[in-house]
Amino acid sequence: CSARFSLFVRRHHCRRCGQVICQRHSSNRLPLFSTNGQFEWSRVCDGCFQDLIIVQQK
Repeated sequence: CSARFSLFVRRHHCRRCGQVICQRHSSNRLPLFSTNGQFEWSRVCDGCFQDLIIVQQK
């Protein structure tokens, strides 16, 4: 993401790949395995979301 982060444009981290992205590129959530041993709905980047959707379609 090439967004310029500021007080009003916050940075977010994809919980799958760790990429720093803006809210526009991180609007998707997927259930990911968390440290407590359960699945949690977590913010993911558009790329990771697309990767997992493609895998599910196969």
